[in-house]
Amino acid sequence: MKTKLLLVLSFLAVLSLSINAQDWNGIPVPADAGNGKVWQLQSDFSDSFNYTSSDDNRPAAFTNKWVDTYHNAWTGPGLTQWNKPQAWHNGSHLAIQAQRAPDNKVYCGIISSKKTIQYPVYLECKAKIMDQVLANAFWLLSRDDTQEIDVMEGYGSSRPDQTWFAERMHLSHHVFIRPPNFQDYQPSDPGSWHYAGGRVWRGDFHRYGCYWKDPWTLEYYIDGVKVRTVSGRDIIDPNNFTNGTGLNKPMTIIIDAENQTDWRPGPTDAELADDSKNIFWVDWVRVYKPVNGNGGNNPPPPPPPTGGNNSGAPIGKTIWLKANNGAAGYVVAERGVTNAPLRANRNRIGQWEKFKVENAGNGKVHFKALANNKYVQARINDGGKMLASTNNKRGWETFTWESRGNGKVALKAFNNKYVQARLNLGTNELAAIADNVQGWETFNWGEVSGSKILEATNETSVYTLFPNPSSSSDKVTIENANQGSSVIIHDTSGAVISTGTIDANNQIEISDLSNGIYFVKVNDRSVKLVVD
Repeated sequence: MKTKLLLVLSFLAVLSLSINAQDWNGIPVPADAGNGKVWQLQSDFSDSFNYTSSDDNRPAAFTNKWVDTYHNAWTGPGLTQWNKPQAWHNGSHLAIQAQRAPDNKVYCGIISSKKTIQYPVYLECKAKIMDQVLANAFWLLSRDDTQEIDVMEGYGSSRPDQTWFAERMHLSHHVFIRPPNFQDYQPSDPGSWHYAGGRVWRGDFHRYGCYWKDPWTLEYYIDGVKVRTVSGRDIIDPNNFTNGTGLNKPMTIIIDAENQTDWRPGPTDAELADDSKNIFWVDWVRVYKPVNGNGGNNPPPPPPPTGGNNSGAPIGKTIWLKANNGAAGYVVAERGVTNAPLRANRNRIGQWEKFKVENAGNGKVHFKALANNKYVQARINDGGKMLASTNNKRGWETFTWESRGNGKVALKAFNNKYVQARLNLGTNELAAIADNVQGWETFNWGEVSGSKILEATNETSVYTLFPNPSSSSDKVTIENANQGSSVIIHDTSGAVISTGTIDANNQIEISDLSNGIYFVKVNDRSVKLVVD
């Protein structure tokens, strides 16, 4: 009896550890599950990879969900040789390694899900691609090899002639006709090679996701931002290879590396021998399906109140805004309504912030993402209808309902900026400047027609960094700061790089920083630092 009890307790401990080891906890699913639906985790496919394994020692945590092979006898494209020992786990990550094989081939790791999944489904991995000419991929494939969805396919080589590929992430799909007359269609539009302003994808871990919404719709997400949508027969299957069904078949989830020498150069022996460059690291994989009601892992948004008026104003509706790019964004909105204060959404990329229209006359909603290079979307939550979206990163987007009564506008600056407000009345402007960067400023307006513009301007801080730009071998002086003040250094994604305090010479150490842009935060004020 005691032995059985110990076994039960041991099982419960392992189960508890597995549940608590979900490394994606707290990260919202960026795709919209749909009206009245929530996301439910699919445990048969989701894995934090928080265990160790090798070819000859695969724990149940792995074998219950995965196999370390492709799903048939094919060994891979070009000079690829999929090989079991090249897929392993180090206790916190899955490693897909590439190493030299005989006959100029390359041994590559691969794992495949034991079960298949079918739309509607959202899939996402957090991964760091290798510095190689090889393909690193997180993808889905039907058992008969006729339908494929590439959630991500990256080529991260630092070779000078490979920069174009290193700066792009391939987001695509295939539909095939197999023998006797093999044919392959995949989109060739520029959006299938996602470019993010020169970002090199091998440099860090990123989240890559795809919402396989239905047979004719795919939504691609990177770091919680929707970066690509393909929808309709003209781009999913323009040649009718699926006989009108679209991407409808259950598919296996595959994570692998490939030596695609049918169209790519091969790696050198020196490149493959470098363990700092030959591993595709995967932190986790998570898979969700939309379900009705509260049966999922994310609570559903509250249903919109009923209401309205004869003018069509969205009284009683809920307006949702979100910042759609980057790791730390802010959304601010002002509304032409009586006594309607602003609300802000801070550091919640990928989630919608609610702005309820309570006492609206006819008027306008203005919104803007205040962090650099952030996209903004807005919608009225009446069945998920999207009103508009904008990529005007530094400007305002305006939504109009019909009238406006007397009221106030409140505004707040983020990221240590001044805030400027103006009421455009043709040649007359009611303007005000707020430098209260930590609190809200309120401005009155009257019964007027015109546009109300709010804009954050003039980056400022009470602190100055010198030298700036700096060499990574320098110490940086922080003027107007006090010895012992806490300092936190963030990268542009918002990740904490280092913490410390200001020394007796009002300096901080930056020798561990690589070239790039950082934000040095002192007493809740952030200053940009360039290291070159």
